[in-house]
Amino acid sequence: MRRNSFIPSLLRHVLVPVLLFLPFTGSAQIGGSQAFDFLNLVTSARIGAVGGYFSAVTNDDDLSLAIDNPSLLHADMEKRLVFDYVNYFSDINFGSCAYAHHLPGWGTLSAGMRYVDYGSFQETNEQGDVVGSFRASDMAFQLGTARAIDSNFTAGVNARFIYSSLAGYTSSGVAADLAVTYRKPQGRFAAALLLRNVGVQVNPYVDQTREKLPYEVQIAISQKLEHLPFRYIVHFTQLQKLDLNYENSNNPTLLVDPLTGESIEPRKMIGDKIMRHVVLGGELSPSQNFHIRFGYNYRRRQELKVDSRAGTVGFSWGFGLKISKFQLNYGRATYHLAGASNHFSVSTRISDFIKKEEN
Repeated sequence: MRRNSFIPSLLRHVLVPVLLFLPFTGSAQIGGSQAFDFLNLVTSARIGAVGGYFSAVTNDDDLSLAIDNPSLLHADMEKRLVFDYVNYFSDINFGSCAYAHHLPGWGTLSAGMRYVDYGSFQETNEQGDVVGSFRASDMAFQLGTARAIDSNFTAGVNARFIYSSLAGYTSSGVAADLAVTYRKPQGRFAAALLLRNVGVQVNPYVDQTREKLPYEVQIAISQKLEHLPFRYIVHFTQLQKLDLNYENSNNPTLLVDPLTGESIEPRKMIGDKIMRHVVLGGELSPSQNFHIRFGYNYRRRQELKVDSRAGTVGFSWGFGLKISKFQLNYGRATYHLAGASNHFSVSTRISDFIKKEEN
């Protein structure tokens, strides 16, 4: 594609889908006001290490990234398998797995699932007496596909079925992720547009009380430097909602602390409102087999830090190793002084083992 044709292609393939979905974004909410919030949990160790978002990349066969952005699927992911596991707070554990297969002449397909196990809880009566126990869990089964539009653009979609069980209450839903990724041929720049969790709650927890899904609009860019083995990542999140400060439902003009519920003075600086949409990350690759990663999530830090001791809340880091036929990744993200999440990912290519056996 010629350089002077980039803008028309961008308008046709990226901005048009945004305009089509703008009518659905006006009433979007965040912060626990929707069902199936577990869909926003980060399972990939690589994504967790760079701030919780990583949706634009070139020349990469990391299938864990395509779990969130289906337009990153491509032929080089053929027969790749990935497992992600996160040791979260308390007894909560969650993870995901996915497998990719390429169909010549059509595109690349993926199949996978993600789950959350909240552990076991005590069941009590009105007097507080323990009468038993119960468990809670969420899961989503996912099919994805991607196809090249031209030499620059790839479009993809993830379709998923969602099931949630919380004690005696169950719910199900359907959702889709729509994505378009721009790659500069033979270059180091990539950009992506994502419309995440577009769907409905089919069966609500309580009859006739349907909740919205955690719909989100994202834009991501990444650039790999020419003379340094470093890639920087910039993610613009929650673009469907301008102001991401928490609101007091009794008085919408007042903000409230998300932990204590106490009213706080509204922030008037435009810089704060902008930065709550921005997540920054970086990836240093001294060799093809070793990577060092770090990230900074401004909104996470503002919402979860303790003013008297902010610590490293909002910061994350991790690394990746390639050992023989396996790609191992680790990520650690600090959410609060109470602790951090530990992310583990293992990826391999099934065909590598098949070839070895044939030989």
